[in-house]
Amino acid sequence: MGNIDWRQVVSELLGRLLVTEKEFAKLCGVSRQTVSNWKHGRRSPGLYSRKKMFEIMEKMKLEVDDLSASAADLKARGKDMKTLVEIYGKLPESRKKELLNFARYSIGSLKKS
Repeated sequence: MGNIDWRQVVSELLGRLLVTEKEFAKLCGVSRQTVSNWKHGRRSPGLYSRKKMFEIMEKMKLEVDDLSASAADLKARGKDMKTLVEIYGKLPESRKKELLNFARYSIGSLKKS
């Protein structure tokens, strides 16, 4: 683990958790403005907040290096996301609902812990 791009890490976590800055702030024990400052590179998280983020990443089975990716990695992820959206679009409505319910349940479990 080299230099951590906290802007990227925070943005990725917000996206993967599907939460707002306010909700993420609550998970990390800080204000929404603090999360905004991290996201825009004006400040870096302190030790307590980093610990909270590492706990969230551990529950999601993610490494910080997975979130602090290079531009090439992000481009590859974009292609993966496009493929997932295409596959999702081909699912029958009942399977789409099942998948969305599972995602909501998983996210809810992360928020509660």
